[in-house]
Amino acid sequence: MIDPTALDLRRTGIWLGRVRGLIGIAMLVAPGLVARAWTGDTHSSSRSTKAFVRTTGSCEIAMGLGTSIASAANERPADWLSISAIADFGDGIMLLADRRAGWLRRSLGLVALATAVAHLGLARQTAAQAQSTASSTGS
Repeated sequence: MIDPTALDLRRTGIWLGRVRGLIGIAMLVAPGLVARAWTGDTHSSSRSTKAFVRTTGSCEIAMGLGTSIASAANERPADWLSISAIADFGDGIMLLADRRAGWLRRSLGLVALATAVAHLGLARQTAAQAQSTASSTGS
């Protein structure tokens, strides 16, 4: 029988991975817009900035896909969720560290820190669930 709590954890991991992947797609499709929101710089539409944002977007897609696939298959999703937490924590700190940052950057920083906490909490829950399942099956 499938434990409903485990199913909810899996669905949440899949959802978080898909959202991260969609953010990565937005970075590929509209890098100038994302760069302006991220940096607050009106000169963020340069070719080099757009290339950097697209590169970062491809990493976001990879992390999102990895998280979704691992969560759906229930194959070590805590690892992928932890990686996402670390990335989001770094983003949040970077965005909040700039004292000249406007409200949008500060808001994005707070959102990044909130998602880091969400990813870390879900990683801990899925790891505990996996350990509990392994203990009850004797593996």
